Amino acid sequence: MYGAGATVVARGVNYCTAFEVALKIRELSGLVVEAYSPADLLHGPIAAIRPGWPVVAIAPTGPAYQSIADVLPALEERGARLLVVSDVPELLERAHTPLPLVPGVPEWLSPLAAVIPGQVTAMQLAELRGLDVDAPAGLQKITLTT
Repeated sequence: MYGAGATVVARGVNYCTAFEVALKIRELSGLVVEAYSPADLLHGPIAAIRPGWPVVAIAPTGPAYQSIADVLPALEERGARLLVVSDVPELLERAHTPLPLVPGVPEWLSPLAAVIPGQVTAMQLAELRGLDVDAPAGLQKITLTT
C-alpha cells in the first residue's frame, strides 16, 4: 500500500511554482506532496511513482518547457496520473487532467498564471476530503523566529 500524496515537477522560473503548489496542497489537504525539477526527479525519487500516482507537471511555453515535456514519457511509463498545467495543446492532450494556461504569457510572468490552477486544485482536494479550507489544520498565520 502506498501513501496518499502527489509529486509536482517544474523547472526554470516555475521551479518555485512547483514548491508553492506542493505546499498549498499539503497545507490544505494534509497530503504528502513534494516538488522536484525533472533532473532531481529522475535521479531517484521517480522510483516512488506507481500506477495512479498523481504528478502535476507545470510546463508553460518557454526555455524550460522541453525538459518537462521530456520527463513525461518516463512518468507515463510508470502509470502516473498526469495533471498538466500548460499552454501547449499537445502536452495538454497527454494529461489525465489538463489545466490549460492562457497562451502567450511570457515565461518570466508564467508563475503568476501557473500557480492558480495549483491553488484551485489544492482547494478542491481539501474540500473533497471534507476539510475546511478557511481553517487548515496546523496552519499558523504568524510564525515566530529568533
